[in-house]
Amino acid sequence: KGKFEKVQSAEADLIANDPNALKIEVRNRGIYRVSAPELAEMGFDVARSANWKLFAGGIEQPIAVNADGSLEFFGQGLDTIQTNTNVYWLITDTDPGQRIDRVSQPYISAAEYGWSRITAERKDKIYRVSSVLNGERENWFGAVVSPTASNQTLTLSDIATDSGQTAAVRIDLQGLTPIPHQVAVVLNGIIIGQMNFTHYNRIEWTVNVPLERLVEGTNTITMQALGGSQDINVTEAVRISYPRRLKAQNNRLDFSVSPEQTVKLKGFTNSQVRVFDVTNPTQIIEYSPESQPETDGTFSVTVAPAQNARVMLAMGAESAPFAATPLIINTPSDLRNTQNAAKFLVIAPYEFKKTTRDFCALRNIRGIQTMFVDVQDIYDEFNDGIRSAEAVRAFLRFAKENWAVKPDFAMFAGDATVDPRNYSGFGGNIYNRVPTILVDTWNMETVSDEMLADFNGDSVGEIAVGRLPAKDEDELEAMLEKIILAEPATLEDINQRGVHFVSDANIDYNFTGGSRNMATFIPAGVTVNYLDSGGQDPATVRAGIINRIGSGAAVINYFGHASIGSWSNSQIFRSADAANLPESKKITPFMAMIDCLNGAYAEANMNSLAEAVIKKRHGGANAVWAASGYNGAFEQEYFTKDFYQKVFAGMPLGEAARQTKMLHTTTDMRRTYIFFGDPTQSLVAP
Repeated sequence: KGKFEKVQSAEADLIANDPNALKIEVRNRGIYRVSAPELAEMGFDVARSANWKLFAGGIEQPIAVNADGSLEFFGQGLDTIQTNTNVYWLITDTDPGQRIDRVSQPYISAAEYGWSRITAERKDKIYRVSSVLNGERENWFGAVVSPTASNQTLTLSDIATDSGQTAAVRIDLQGLTPIPHQVAVVLNGIIIGQMNFTHYNRIEWTVNVPLERLVEGTNTITMQALGGSQDINVTEAVRISYPRRLKAQNNRLDFSVSPEQTVKLKGFTNSQVRVFDVTNPTQIIEYSPESQPETDGTFSVTVAPAQNARVMLAMGAESAPFAATPLIINTPSDLRNTQNAAKFLVIAPYEFKKTTRDFCALRNIRGIQTMFVDVQDIYDEFNDGIRSAEAVRAFLRFAKENWAVKPDFAMFAGDATVDPRNYSGFGGNIYNRVPTILVDTWNMETVSDEMLADFNGDSVGEIAVGRLPAKDEDELEAMLEKIILAEPATLEDINQRGVHFVSDANIDYNFTGGSRNMATFIPAGVTVNYLDSGGQDPATVRAGIINRIGSGAAVINYFGHASIGSWSNSQIFRSADAANLPESKKITPFMAMIDCLNGAYAEANMNSLAEAVIKKRHGGANAVWAASGYNGAFEQEYFTKDFYQKVFAGMPLGEAARQTKMLHTTTDMRRTYIFFGDPTQSLVAP
């Protein structure tokens, strides 16, 4: 989900390499100010302010440098799946930069106190509904609409009741059940219409209503499903568009002006008012209007006509510009240098660099040319500093196609989340260290690390990838310690340690027979030990699994039903059991979880089984192969059979996973199977 990679401008590339560039994070729409002391602290000399330039998205933005040495600009946040934060870049160049035009504005006594159409909007993000297949749209929704009435409120003010206009009520609703939906809509106690749509569809519904139906202050939109107990829906957005008087609220006013229109703005508590034309963010005009006192003790200003329609904002002296924070001095990077060389990329946040140092050094000693890559450098060079999973894909593609030595492996050393905007309170940047791609499968939205390396659209990466889902250095260190100790073994050693295949009870599929078929290509000299759970007490099976994992086994394979945090409907092994696994500072197994959902590591406030065992310090697994979605048992059986043929031929685990996907055309299986661990790691010595 989300847009595919963009082409970054040459100007933006140069800025990302500038060690003196200043990054300014912006989350809201409005005028921002950076004070003179802040600029001086960041190394910007006011004597060279004529050459200061500001960029966003690689495009220069006009600024104003005030007499006191402060800087102001018009900024806008973002609304993407990954972030609401835009990044503006300030540099000192060799020639003058663009400036905000400043124009005086006499008071026009004949100007009318008019109105501007605005939209009040409510987009609550309360529930994540993974079953909604909605392409690039977010899967976070607000109020549930069912036979129980749901109320949504919007606050309106200064309604221009004499404008001769109507209001528009707009509702975006998503169906959740496979029946016809009938939803009655009531505004402030009066029925205004009914939404009719079907099944899992999404509707964008609009109805015009007289302005008399609106009230100053709180307006209540009530939605109630009429299609019976199974008529269940969720709200994406509710909006009311209406004409609003040009009156400032808290000394601020956002408004639009029609061509050749002269208007009066009221409600400012001070005679000092600033008006900005922000129609084109690259050509900002600031008006310094003359003001006049009004009878209510406030002040008004006027806006002269222009040939074009304009989008504008006004702010009184008491409404200070937004503080630009944080301010971050750029760390230069050079990822677009085609002389770069690496076979193995370790992508992580900079604070993880020290923790990965020994691991990277050991891989280089082993002969795998390894490079640590700061994920922020990827954002800077491939997405203008903005957090984006697509930027990671764009970087990997560039490196694979252009570097002198092209990478064959990449490991994402950091967690990811389905809640990068932290709507739930259990997501956000601490759980989104290296973001992943969200995809729609046949029945759900889930995560796909494979898509980060898929450059040709076949759902198989051109680079073998692995993930260490660490939210902090402690978790990363625990995983790397086990990986470093997991040296390739001889077949004799593997046989001595043990290969164990666990199968679920034969409900809806012959998992015991499938387990034996999976082992077809395991060499004859390696004995496969089977643990069939059908007909056994779950606690007994659980004890057997825990004992085998802790016994120094080489391979633990499970085939059967599962949920995110457990094996089998009988829960024969659970995420909580990872804490009870025996500790081993030397040997841990590779685990293959051939089931559904055990690899859904990015769910908010939930620990998948794959995460639980790979994060276990001094125990658990050194690598895991598991799926983040639902796949058919038959396809997975033969998928895994081919996987083990490659693994026992000495192929690195990550490459074996990638090549196995190339043999099987099921898109969801290709996308959802995730390798947790070092993709260069081999189970069997070549």
